[in-house]
Amino acid sequence: MNGGQFTIFEMNGDGMMPEDKIDAVSATVDLPLFGMTQRSVSASIGRDENERASSVSFIVDGLTDDQINQVCQISETSRRLVGDTIDGVLNNGDRFNASIAYVSHIEFGSNKINLTCNVDGFYVTSTNQNGNLGNCGEWVFRLANIRIPLGDCPTQLSTDFIQGSNQEWADKLNAAKSLYNEACPGVLESSQPIQASEVKIRGGFRNNRVVFQFANRTWRLDDDLLGCWPRRPSKIATAVNSGILSTESQQGDSFESVSEVAEIITDILSLAQSRDIKWIACRHNDLQQKVRTLREQHPPILGFNQELGELVGNWEVGNLSRFIVGSEPAITKDPLWWSETIGLLLQVGGSKQMIVRCSLLNIILDRITTKIVVDNDDPEIDPNLNQRIDRRWFRFLLHLLLRTLSPQWEKWRTDTHCDNTIKGWNASPSFPKKIQRACEQLGIPSPSGRTVGNRHRILHVGEFDKKLRSIDQKAEYTLWLQSIVQLMLVKLLGFDGLIFLPDTPPDPKRVSEFCDRVD
Repeated sequence: MNGGQFTIFEMNGDGMMPEDKIDAVSATVDLPLFGMTQRSVSASIGRDENERASSVSFIVDGLTDDQINQVCQISETSRRLVGDTIDGVLNNGDRFNASIAYVSHIEFGSNKINLTCNVDGFYVTSTNQNGNLGNCGEWVFRLANIRIPLGDCPTQLSTDFIQGSNQEWADKLNAAKSLYNEACPGVLESSQPIQASEVKIRGGFRNNRVVFQFANRTWRLDDDLLGCWPRRPSKIATAVNSGILSTESQQGDSFESVSEVAEIITDILSLAQSRDIKWIACRHNDLQQKVRTLREQHPPILGFNQELGELVGNWEVGNLSRFIVGSEPAITKDPLWWSETIGLLLQVGGSKQMIVRCSLLNIILDRITTKIVVDNDDPEIDPNLNQRIDRRWFRFLLHLLLRTLSPQWEKWRTDTHCDNTIKGWNASPSFPKKIQRACEQLGIPSPSGRTVGNRHRILHVGEFDKKLRSIDQKAEYTLWLQSIVQLMLVKLLGFDGLIFLPDTPPDPKRVSEFCDRVD
């Protein structure tokens, strides 16, 4: 600060910006309790911390005393008060449709009721005959919880949404300058206050974008909060509206097909960042029809800080994009399995209890190894074992033998061991063998049987094995479980870039380096 022009770089991202709270000029609702359909009301739209429509409030007037009493007794009837959707027109002329989740608030007045309904979906259609819909038709998905400390390419900052005038920015700079003068007197060349005319606000650039090819189209992933994240984002306990996933429209596109791909990409990003990432709003500009649509959804999302630490970061240019692109063949082959598996892994980050984390991680490990190993019909012991064990004379002799242990031994116990235990051993390998075979197929060092054996008591009793006495031993076992699960998943996806595993800090390494280590 030595005089001259002072430039403010305003950290606003490009793409889809949050809209202001907007009131609906009119709406129509169904009121099944009163036998009313398409009732016209005045309504207002409430928004949550992520700028999504979260509620619709409206007044129903002209009610009789009997109808008011019906509302008072709503808990005693199975009839619904409000229909499934509310249609209306916003004050800017756009039409909207809100999916009602439940009635969250009721106020009674003289022959009227004031209702607030929470929504779990919101759809807006805007028809613009002037063609002011941007330069290209595109799909823009607003993402929650995405964070990219370093992108592959820069984007230009916009000054359209700068908060504060030149004078306000001059006041901020003068306040900072005063604090600096107190701490380091005589360092600054000029002690004169900064004038508003000296402040120039302009856009700039930041490296917040990752570009990649997926499902035969180009996608752009932007971190809108790059440069604005707090110093300790680990304290953010809620979901954060933080980024954009966008792609240009193609002929034959539909919301269902494009959003399905977007959900697969968010699953991959959730695995990469070990954090719950979902799209919460989708905007589509259709240049041919001159229509803009906005869809909002309210999926359950874990807080930003409920995570396991970044698995695949953009530690070198292209690392994250290579992971996304390389994951496409495997994950699109069985998207449901991957979505459920990644969802389970995210729940591990949502728990602070080590015993809960270990329970979930063991379930995921069993799930992964089953997918890798148990894809053949070859019996583990003998192909004729099941037929032999079903012989009546064998079961009779086995039951007589077991009754020698106790006269209280019952026949159903013998049959259960034959049908479930012994046939189960023949049908699939034991848990330690599954892990060993899965590791061999993936080229991962096999863990010791002692380490794998800690699983039984955790899953069936909800306690750590007595061998894991200290907190350090329990933490070490938890980190090992997380690491082998994450390593297996990236190997299944065929990735060989940089990853970080918690049991081998401090630096990321290539997947092949983890495969060479000795457990």
